[in-house]
Amino acid sequence: MSRETAFEALRTRLRDHCVYLADPDILERLEWFETQDFDHVVLRDDVDKFIEDGAPRNNPPQPACLAGIFRLSHKNRFFMRACSRWRPNASSFHQPLAEIRPSAFTEDPGIPELQGDYSMGWENVAELSREWYRSRNLDEAQVTESQGVIDWTKSRPSPADGFKIGRRVFEKRTPESLGRLQDYGPRFSIENWPVEYPEAQAELNRIKSTHIAHPIPAYYPAPDNNLIPPDRYWDDLRGAVVRLEFHLNHWFIRGRHIFTADIMRMKIIVPPKLPPPSPGRLRGIPIGDDFPGENRRSARQQAALSNTYANVPQPNPRAGSWSSNRANATQGAKTPVKTESVKRQVVSSNTYANVPQPNAQAGPWSSNRTDATRGTEKTTVKTESAKWQAASSSIYANVPHDQPNRYPQAGPWPPNNTDATRGAKKTLVKTEFEENPFKKGKGLRGWFGKRC
Repeated sequence: MSRETAFEALRTRLRDHCVYLADPDILERLEWFETQDFDHVVLRDDVDKFIEDGAPRNNPPQPACLAGIFRLSHKNRFFMRACSRWRPNASSFHQPLAEIRPSAFTEDPGIPELQGDYSMGWENVAELSREWYRSRNLDEAQVTESQGVIDWTKSRPSPADGFKIGRRVFEKRTPESLGRLQDYGPRFSIENWPVEYPEAQAELNRIKSTHIAHPIPAYYPAPDNNLIPPDRYWDDLRGAVVRLEFHLNHWFIRGRHIFTADIMRMKIIVPPKLPPPSPGRLRGIPIGDDFPGENRRSARQQAALSNTYANVPQPNPRAGSWSSNRANATQGAKTPVKTESVKRQVVSSNTYANVPQPNAQAGPWSSNRTDATRGTEKTTVKTESAKWQAASSSIYANVPHDQPNRYPQAGPWPPNNTDATRGAKKTLVKTEFEENPFKKGKGLRGWFGKRC
């Protein structure tokens, strides 16, 4: 049997037993039927028989089985875990654990033989939601205020957004519910139901005596009736192409209109083929020769780099502050030194080569390099440019420091470097080299006065 024939045969079986959601005439065959607790979509033929035959009120028409072939979401909107990642007060509705509905959104299966079926099925689900309001003589535009199957919060919902399917997994323990309970083994019981958080485990222990668990009727491709365990929902259903059968219901809960697509049976057609997880970023890994294969430069780039740095003149350790990290005293240190470009290294070496080094007593710049501070913690000293160093050395070259009291009015700098203040904290005093232009009578007011 060819691939196209296989999918056509599958659609034929779904049409025989269910209402194939992609058929264009299903809106003429379906309608909403009201019950005591909720409303559900039924076949019109069943409603006609119910009215004509005078059937008893305790035997209403059964929900219509809607069917289709869909792919389950696999990225952000797949919540079909055994406990839906439940935590106390995690949702805006504060839903208790006993009322959780593991859910997922549908997507286009991407099968060429089924092209157009998914978009038609989504449109029919949206139209059935609007039909509920029309059947109650309400404005169908109010459907945008409802919740559940279709996300109407979007400005323009489309088939690309999918619709949500799900099913409750816990039910109160009553004689009727115990009669419907099927024993699939300890892996499916509420005593061993998987949870993800300690808070959920504590809540599960509390409801074990009052509730029972119904696993989602989801099956593997073969053999038949091979039920998927609750702890495998995430791994085996996420991104899979499934044959889906569900009931479409309407609830009015806490003042909200809620539509639900309850899963009645789901079977995997194509197992999920998800891409492998992305590798994590490698942060904080040091770069060194002991990591094989780390250097991805080509041989030509490596040769160019080696030739470039081979002829770079290394600056004198005393020439400037850049080479202070390369002194013998710091040979064993592991502090990385920022390497300047070749052009900047050559310029810096030429700039500082001919700069006369000031005497230790000449000024405060060299106070950090005296013998008295050899063993102290090294403080990076800001190196002035060659022009400023030459100017400073010329200024202080002719100041006689051996007789500091002979020139008490010479300037504020020499008294600050006398023997009496050697241990004191050095305070820089601003020296005025020219007359203040804004003297009395010649300030801004005088300047404006002449021109106003």
